[in-house]
Amino acid sequence: MAVALVRFDRDLNLVLAGGIRKMFAIALTEYERELAARSVLDFSDVLQRALDLLRRMDEFSQSRYRLE
Repeated sequence: MAVALVRFDRDLNLVLAGGIRKMFAIALTEYERELAARSVLDFSDVLQRALDLLRRMDEFSQSRYRLE
């Protein structure tokens, strides 16, 4: 009986985790859709764009150095 209860708890946790994962995926998709619809960025998007710009600046400075 105890083994059955442990298995039930484990299986229930797996089902709940799967449901939560699906709900989170839906919420994330909707969140990203709303950001795009309003043409706004959240903090992680701003950080990512800043990193992208810094990488481009490094590439630009290296190519400029080669031209000189």
